[in-house]
Parts: sequence; C-alpha cells; structure tokens
Amino acid sequence: PKVPAAESLEPSGGVKPVLFAMVALVAAVLLGSALYLSGAFSGSNTNRTQDPRFASDNPLELVPFAEGGTVVGNVVLPEEVPEKYVGDAWSLSDVVVVVKNSSEYPNLTLPDDYSDMENEERSDWYQEFRRTKTYKEHARDRREYVNRQASKFSVDEDGSFEIAGLKPGKYDFSFVIPHEHADMRVVQVQSWALGQRDVEVKESGEVVQLESVELQPKNVLMRGDNAPDFLAQTYGGRELSLSDYHGKYVLMEVFAFW
Repeated sequence: PKVPAAESLEPSGGVKPVLFAMVALVAAVLLGSALYLSGAFSGSNTNRTQDPRFASDNPLELVPFAEGGTVVGNVVLPEEVPEKYVGDAWSLSDVVVVVKNSSEYPNLTLPDDYSDMENEERSDWYQEFRRTKTYKEHARDRREYVNRQASKFSVDEDGSFEIAGLKPGKYDFSFVIPHEHADMRVVQVQSWALGQRDVEVKESGEVVQLESVELQPKNVLMRGDNAPDFLAQTYGGRELSLSDYHGKYVLMEVFAFW
C-alpha cells in the first residue's frame, strides 16, 4: 500500500509519526515475507522438519502456494497386525510422508543368454562388464536415482495431510513409519510400515485428491537392534533357539544350494 503524504500524518508539523508509520510498514512487509517464504500460508508444508535422520542435500524445490499443485489425502493404520510383526506399537503421529521426484530405476541390461550361464560364467561376465564405460554410466544413474530430490512431511493426528507448492510433474509418495535409524534415501526398506503412491501434478493450482493409504506393516532389522528369536532344529533332531546363546558370540552362516 502507498504511504500517505507526510502532511496528512502530522498536522502539527512534526515528523515522528511519519517515521513511525514507515518503520511499521517496513516491519509488516518483512514479517509477511518471512511467513510466506517459511510456508505458513501453504498448508502442511510447515510440517517439514530438520530431523537429522531425514536430512537431504537435495530437497524438493517447492514453489509459492499459488504457483504449485497441492496433494491431499489421509493415511489409515491396518486393522490387524500379523503375528510375525516384531516392532513396537505405533500411531498416526509416527507416520512420515517422503516425497521424491519420480524417476525410472536404472535396471541393468543383461545378456540374452544370461539365464543359461553357469555361476562362474556370470561372475566372469560381470567382472568384465565392470571395466566398461556402460557400467560407469549405469553406476552414475543408480547414484542419481538414490540421491534424487526428496523432502519429508508429517501428517495430522487424524491421518490427513496436505502438501502444497509442488511443481507440475511426477512424484513418488512413500508413507512410512521409519526405523529409528532410517536413512531417507532408502527409507522404504528401513521402515516398520509402508504405503506408496505414484502422483502426477499436471498444472499449477491443481488439487490432487488421493484415495486413503492403508499402511502395510513389515519387519525391519538394522545394526544395533536386538535379533529376533527363532527356533530351529539341528540335523540330529535337537531343537535350539537363538535365545539359548544370549550373552555369547554367535556366528550365523546363511546359505542356499540347488
């Protein structure tokens, strides 16, 4: 807004009210700009946190609220949890939404006769392949895929979410209950529960309504966790469990043969 003329603010001829009005106006503009840039007027974007587990050197480039698309929806917990689930109980307040730019996973192109190769032949082919320019390009593409742009958002207590400021394009939405030491780059495989959606924002101002996302519980084991107990039978017919060796060093060799 335009600042009124000085004479209308100070009929007695002083200048203090004029200076006060100008300072107040500048302060209001700066405060409004700070709130706008921080996302205070753009839905759940204020839910982004600086959690070190989800630190990203390549966050999504969100645009002002009016220039981007908005994705809304809700997350629900499963009605039943499998007996084999070993994690702690959780609630909707534990849910994290990780949004990444969509990208095709760079699959490795194998030789046509790869399925007919013996293990030694496959190993020889791979060692030779690693010395080629194609392998270096494939390795680069994999690094770019893992480290593509990503940001973290939370959901409300009732499971609803609203993520605004997304540029038109395709995105991978992962709804997770992450492990305590999960890495955002691979959080899908380091979480106690997972739901995924492919989302496309076609134009600015669009509101994309997602169907309810029901999380699927799963077990995850990371370094430092207590190993889950299990019961096995020796070739001699004796039963043993991992808990029998509690407090001792245990070497486990897992292998398969055909």
